[in-house]
Amino acid sequence: MKVRLKHLSTINRKKLDWRQEPDREISYVDLAGLDYESGSFTAQVMRLAEAPSRARRLANPGDVLVPSLVGTKSWMNGAATVIDWVSAEYVFSTGFFTISGNPYVDARYIAYLLKSKQVLSSLRLAARGVTLVAFTPSNLGDIIVPITDPRLQSMIADFLDRETEWIDQLVEKKRRLVELLEEKRKAVLTRVLLNGIGGELRHLDRRPLRAVAEVLVGRQRSPRHAVGPNMIQYLRAANVKDRRLDLEDVKTMNFDTDEQRTFRLLRGDVLVTEGAGSLRAVGASAVWEEQIPGIVCYQNTLLRFRPSSGVHQRFLGWWAAFAFASRLFASVASGVNILHLSAERVRNLPVRLPSSREQLLIADYLDGIDSKLDGAAHLIDKQVLRLTEYRQALITSAVTGQLDINGEIPDPEEVVT
Repeated sequence: MKVRLKHLSTINRKKLDWRQEPDREISYVDLAGLDYESGSFTAQVMRLAEAPSRARRLANPGDVLVPSLVGTKSWMNGAATVIDWVSAEYVFSTGFFTISGNPYVDARYIAYLLKSKQVLSSLRLAARGVTLVAFTPSNLGDIIVPITDPRLQSMIADFLDRETEWIDQLVEKKRRLVELLEEKRKAVLTRVLLNGIGGELRHLDRRPLRAVAEVLVGRQRSPRHAVGPNMIQYLRAANVKDRRLDLEDVKTMNFDTDEQRTFRLLRGDVLVTEGAGSLRAVGASAVWEEQIPGIVCYQNTLLRFRPSSGVHQRFLGWWAAFAFASRLFASVASGVNILHLSAERVRNLPVRLPSSREQLLIADYLDGIDSKLDGAAHLIDKQVLRLTEYRQALITSAVTGQLDINGEIPDPEEVVT
């Protein structure tokens, strides 16, 4: 049997009036406390009077919280979850809807319904908006869902609790493997750039970066450069990730002829993010390989390293990656909300520069290691994707009655092989 969700539950309970009980202790959640991967929530304990005025809606243990914003991350797995905290009453932001069941509806079953492929597709179709895409309580209530008797609901929920926990544990192990691969990459990179492949760098004197590369900050962006006769594509901090360029959104501004000569990127230039909101992000770098044809310049949110004579671009690129991974760049960053790398401080950072032949050997060695680790990480990412797809397919087939929950199902390990 299929019914509209509003006939199974109450969507959005009444709001609390903080003036009646301003000192009542409540648990507050908002979208910032939502883990999109697991669908779990982190609550903040506060007085009712301290909660945002838009966020005083009552929810109880056993209710289902559903984020109203439709986004790739939140709806990949379905970010609906059953409240199971100890506190008896909750306040949450307007970024969520609550679904309150009844004695004949298992809240876990409703949460799994909201993670099924058909329901997520229906909510995406119902959502509206440009910058923030969301659906309404009415959209949610009008979703048609399959329903069965309470005993079978609980059996399905028990089955999915058990099976999805197994899948989630396997996914977590896979993600930990990716983290370990990245840790290995950083360890190898640090060892080789400090000591060399066989220790050949260990006894070399350190030179300041300015002795091996020109370091130049990009051109400042301003309204007067927004139009003009020489609109040129330029890169900014958002385009530079760790060891790669993201060129999906490349902007343009006016660069006169002299500025083009100064700020034009040449093959082999190393681009480094000059500022970021955290020490983990400042100093990410990538090598320009003329991925975009024609003249491309860069903004002052980036530093450009141009190798001097006798310095190979690939070696310089790996040194910049090492300076980011080892937090050498972070050690000279300064600022409060936004941390910055001044060109002068960066120019004084120490570099151990081997011979031209050894530079190429080091670059070849690190290229090889990087390729192997990238291949392994890519394989694990594909396995995680298969497990995520299998998880949703399992939920969908179970709640729609297409799966015999008492029968044999594939081992998640076999799904990824």
